Amino acid sequence: MFFHEPVLLQESIKFLITNKAGIYCDATLGHGGHALEILKNISNKGILIGIDQDPESIKIASQRLKKNNSNYLIVHQNFVHLNKIFQDHQISQVDGIIFDLGYSRTQIKNPQRGFSYKLNGPLDMRMNLNQKEDAQFILREYDVEELEWIFVNYGEVRYGKVLAQAIVHHREIKNIETTGELLEIIKKVVPKLFFKNKNPSRQVFQALRIAVNNELEFLKSALVQSIQNLKKNGRLVVISYHSLEDKIVKQIISELNQIKIINKNKIIKPTQSEILANPSARSAKMRIFQK
Repeated sequence: MFFHEPVLLQESIKFLITNKAGIYCDATLGHGGHALEILKNISNKGILIGIDQDPESIKIASQRLKKNNSNYLIVHQNFVHLNKIFQDHQISQVDGIIFDLGYSRTQIKNPQRGFSYKLNGPLDMRMNLNQKEDAQFILREYDVEELEWIFVNYGEVRYGKVLAQAIVHHREIKNIETTGELLEIIKKVVPKLFFKNKNPSRQVFQALRIAVNNELEFLKSALVQSIQNLKKNGRLVVISYHSLEDKIVKQIISELNQIKIINKNKIIKPTQSEILANPSARSAKMRIFQK
């Protein structure tokens, strides 16, 4: 089975773990790459809490982690519920929390999930498959103004209004149900000039995915809860992949008191060798904070 390659693995663990007998939380468990490394670097007295909202990722991570120490627990939940998760498990404060905000290649490469414009499949895009509203729902039910707002604010799409109008017009004839159908609409309304350097469909799909999963609002809340649940001198490590995420990280931290930026003068990025081995790491930025 293919496992998602964790980004900035050694760098993140180096900054995250300050107490080998501490309590650590991987808020984006995924396939368990960072979690496995955390378990290797804490003692038997330490504890790891892994959180993920994707049931497929939970299944894969559970299989991988069970081969190691038993000093961990896995929670199937969105990290926006961090406070409740800690309360439910009688955890008052933790020594470190890590967020890797990227999507795994298995999610992207599965056409049934609908994340990629390169693969034809149902327009789903839900991270939590128990959630009712998917990308099809948004394209079917939202009006022109709402769609335009999503495209402009979540994807920085320059042609957001024209695209929103085209989608509403198209659904009067037929609902948009597949990634291929959406791609055809994008190609019709976007000038060919925009396709020369980078396919603008990427921005549209990013915007829809963020809207479906309420990613940015959930991230804001989760970051605040993370700081609240950190012990004094506890660490928060955040790996982001696009400017909207990184902007929120900087904004939230700037609004909170008693937070020290560990890498204030230098954003940590993957080396060229890591990018060559794992191209999905190319846009990653890591920021580290201490309470």
